[in-house]
Amino acid sequence: MEVVIAPTEPVKRLAESYGIERPIRVIPTGIDNRLLEEAPLPSPSPWPEGKRRLITVGRLGKEKSFDVVLKAVARIAQEEDVFLVHIGEGPELPHLQALAQELGIAERVLFLGPVPYRRIGGYYRLAELFLFASETETQGLVIWEAQAMGVPVVAVGAEGVLEGVEDGKTGHLVPPGDFRALAEKALELLRDEEKRRRFSLQARAWAWSARQKPSPSGSWPSTTRRARSCGWSREGSSFPFPGFPEVARGSPRRFLACLRRNRPHPPLSLRAEVRTKAPGT
Repeated sequence: MEVVIAPTEPVKRLAESYGIERPIRVIPTGIDNRLLEEAPLPSPSPWPEGKRRLITVGRLGKEKSFDVVLKAVARIAQEEDVFLVHIGEGPELPHLQALAQELGIAERVLFLGPVPYRRIGGYYRLAELFLFASETETQGLVIWEAQAMGVPVVAVGAEGVLEGVEDGKTGHLVPPGDFRALAEKALELLRDEEKRRRFSLQARAWAWSARQKPSPSGSWPSTTRRARSCGWSREGSSFPFPGFPEVARGSPRRFLACLRRNRPHPPLSLRAEVRTKAPGT
């Protein structure tokens, strides 16, 4: 074995903590953008006509925190006529169905079950917003897939996701477990269609560019390094899945504002692409 491959910087640090002496290189797991783009649109649409189209994807396990997504949807539904489609399966399905009933949103949520990968791109392309609350991601491929299809992401600021969302540009990051913040940022985009479309274009441009690089830190500084510049120290955190930088727990809004101030500008070629591409749905 000449080299160890890790999908993200957090996984690389975890491997280093195990005392691995071989060189460790970060090479993100790829997604098939073309296959996602060529996927047929689902017919009929799983979203009822006239509803705002929310989507989330992933295994229904307790560690994925889909209960936080449901609580956010219940809050969003007080102000917007939304409908959430979940793609995936898992042992938490009965519990989450009961929670949706308890929250009064059972008629606003569809647990669709598994969808073949060759077809999932069509669901992404119909959606307006992707919600994600998992704190245990090593990379978070589904947020890359969503953004590659032009879907802005509102997600928690856990490690695997920190490197997958440009906060305030391709989506928003909120503190883990904070369903109110998740709902607030989702409503911000749902109320402002011009901003949502701008995020859609930027998400697509960023995801397509980043997935072509050997590392997400290639030409754009990674969010992990930006987090350190905003005061995050690894010492004392519950690595490998701290959920959210420890420094942010006291003042998450200040921490995320710092991330936004220090975010990099995309290459000029991407800025041109964002200006010239037609808005996504």
